[in-house]
Amino acid sequence: MKALRTLLTAVVLLTGSMTMNAQGMSITVMRDNARFLTDRMAFTLGIRDPYLIDEIYRINYDYIWGVNDYLDDVAMGYYYDDYMTVVAARDAALRSLLGNRVWKRLKGYAYFHRPIVFANQRWRFTIYDHDRYGLHYFHFGVPKPYGAGYAGGHIVRPMPPRPVAHRPVPPRPAHRPVAPRVERRPAAPGGHVTLPTTPRNPGNRNVTPRNQNTAPNTGAYRGTLSRGDATTAPRSGSNTRSSSRTSTGTSTRTASRR
Repeated sequence: MKALRTLLTAVVLLTGSMTMNAQGMSITVMRDNARFLTDRMAFTLGIRDPYLIDEIYRINYDYIWGVNDYLDDVAMGYYYDDYMTVVAARDAALRSLLGNRVWKRLKGYAYFHRPIVFANQRWRFTIYDHDRYGLHYFHFGVPKPYGAGYAGGHIVRPMPPRPVAHRPVPPRPAHRPVAPRVERRPAAPGGHVTLPTTPRNPGNRNVTPRNQNTAPNTGAYRGTLSRGDATTAPRSGSNTRSSSRTSTGTSTRTASRR
């Protein structure tokens, strides 16, 4: 059960750190991101005072809550000045709370100084890219504002609200011309194209079609075969021999009788 709860918490944190969230983060995701960011900031900077940790959590939550509804718009290039106003208010609150020495150390960590980054029309939390302890591990206990359900807006003022209808429409990709579609219709009766009866080979030479009726190659007896049956054609060898034998036999018999 504990492992399942840990897995669900990790999924929630990763979902909150992902981009393209058109409706913004939920209250639970904002609280978890603020706690995770505060815990890593306090541990890295060596802050052990529970009061300072609670105040850092309030500032981080105010910052996330104040820009949550406009992160997608800022990623598209809108309301950037209003967003930087909230960022500047967070920087001033942290500097006043921690002092110049700790503030200078904090600025050395980009994922603490600017937790949310924008790139390629997307936004995400970069603290999760640099953590080596895991999403389910915390160095400190739950901050008091986290358990009390802190609603935000007490230290850092949020971005000014705007009606949804007045939000600019994100630019669309350029239209690509598409070739017109050629509609193929069946040919009218009698309008079919007659193909040539003699195809041509790659050598541009006439090739006799296989289905064309041609006379067989019969050699010297082509005329005989074309006029009658092939079995009636005489054979040259047999005719010559029989005629010679007949003439010789007849002459011999006539000479003997005489």
